[in-house]
Amino acid sequence: LIPRPCSETVIETAVNLYSEMFCLSHESMSVMDIGTGSGCLLISFIKEINSRSTNTGTISGVGLDVCPNALAVAKENADRHGVSK
Repeated sequence: LIPRPCSETVIETAVNLYSEMFCLSHESMSVMDIGTGSGCLLISFIKEINSRSTNTGTISGVGLDVCPNALAVAKENADRHGVSK
């Protein structure tokens, strides 16, 4: 997955906000990505948060898209990056 610079900014901002708001949380959390496309943003976010996690909580997510082909690509990417269930 090679995100565009604006995508990197979105993920960095989301990770920083999550870290500020939930850094002391020991609960698991789930996020939703509407219009997920390839799943790149959701996968990147989940991997980044889970790699930084020093507590017992983890983060998971659900990607939604109206295009079945996009969902198939997102599923392949999630499998490839170890974040699918």
